[in-house]
Amino acid sequence: MGAKIAAILFFSFFPHYSVNELHSNAKQPNTDFVLIKQDHSINIYAKWIKVDDTRSARQLRAEFFVDASFEKLVSIIKDDKRATQWMKNTKTYYIIKTFDPNNWLSYVQFSVPWPFKNQDLIIKYEVTTPDAFSKYEIHFTGVPDYLEKNKNVTRISHLEGVWKLMYLDKNKTKIEYEMFSKQAPAFPRWITDPIIQNNLISTMKAFREMVEQ
Repeated sequence: MGAKIAAILFFSFFPHYSVNELHSNAKQPNTDFVLIKQDHSINIYAKWIKVDDTRSARQLRAEFFVDASFEKLVSIIKDDKRATQWMKNTKTYYIIKTFDPNNWLSYVQFSVPWPFKNQDLIIKYEVTTPDAFSKYEIHFTGVPDYLEKNKNVTRISHLEGVWKLMYLDKNKTKIEYEMFSKQAPAFPRWITDPIIQNNLISTMKAFREMVEQ
């Protein structure tokens, strides 16, 4: 029982992260986003992307609204001192290098219960402005080979996604957060899905509460 609980906790979710749980060996049931959960005024959607001839992987999207400006949202996303307050089960988070205000690299390590190893990831962020007055996007990509691996930590091999911030009114923004990974699953979806969805909602709820302070 202890090992089963640890396996479930292993997949606790934050917006950049422990991505094994997003995958399935099942056939591709849908190629468009489908609503799978609603809670705390946060909607979670999923769709399937073909990885190879034998496997498809799920991409997740969270949608919600916040009473905050683009500037405050971006500042919180970039604030490595506060990241562990809203990213669930995050042990360590810090900026490795800032290239310019719109491009930076971050390191994140996630706490994983024994007997599993912690996981880590190096993430490259890039801010783009399709329309500086109405839309910001923060794209993120895993760069697993940027730093030498720690033998006591498992490096996440692939991750990509985007924060989409859409202006609605003064200090009112719609957020769409998407993430996807090709990394193969370690556990079946029936174990991980409820935990993933609940933790994604908890993470986004914590993020919304922080930016609205």
